[in-house]
Amino acid sequence: MAIRVEELRLGDSEAPMRDTWGRAVNDEPSLRSARNLMNATCEGKAWRSYVEIAGASPSEPRTSGCQVPSDGMQPVFLERLLVAVEMRRRVAYRRLTVRNIIARENGVDGYSARALTGWNGDLASIPVKAIFGCRIETTPGGRMAGPPTVDLRFPKSLRKGERHEFVSLASDENLGDKRSWINVDVDHHGIAPSVVDGDGRVIAGLSVSVNFDDCVPDACWWYAEQNEQERVVRPPAGDRRLLKIRQGVVEHTFVESCRPWEEYGIAFCWPPS
Repeated sequence: MAIRVEELRLGDSEAPMRDTWGRAVNDEPSLRSARNLMNATCEGKAWRSYVEIAGASPSEPRTSGCQVPSDGMQPVFLERLLVAVEMRRRVAYRRLTVRNIIARENGVDGYSARALTGWNGDLASIPVKAIFGCRIETTPGGRMAGPPTVDLRFPKSLRKGERHEFVSLASDENLGDKRSWINVDVDHHGIAPSVVDGDGRVIAGLSVSVNFDDCVPDACWWYAEQNEQERVVRPPAGDRRLLKIRQGVVEHTFVESCRPWEEYGIAFCWPPS
């Protein structure tokens, strides 16, 4: 059974992530492993060591609380979502996504994600790679001039309650599209609240990391359940949503569970051109 999805939203949290999933692999700087994966070829075994980022998962499925499924919602619950973005100037150049899902009905054979990074033109040129646990199929977008849908198909259909992990990498070669935020839009059964193990690895919940090049924002902050006008309003000094940029990297883990049909993410305030 094919699924209809867009992206994922990030739950609202109070504290920035202390230990990133990049540091969880040999204590390297955050996002180092993700950046290496983005630059590595998908042929052979070059990517396998990085997929170990997603190696630690809770032994039992977590629930999404009292969320009630509705029409158009993908029949999956996200136990964990890791998003790592590499910026080129002010563009979200590459986005690595690790997903751990739990099927909410029988026959789930894929996950559909909209291309939200500014892709356009020929569907055959959509720059998405299936890194682990899935393969790529593409279909036209659901609305006029809308982005195409990328179907991440699984090796086999899932039964209700069965879990699956898969990794994908999206690239946007259009370096003229400035980004003001990295967004996660939840159109499924939600995302679990965060859990971090003793080694600092995120084993449940939503975590987002953004790596900037020499073009660094004046400020970054996390947002939750805000519209496009609200999320770009820079919080005042001392606000708990403001995030520190350390060695060109900003990161945040959303502590609470993420609700369906809401949006979460990290927003930027760029210096004057």
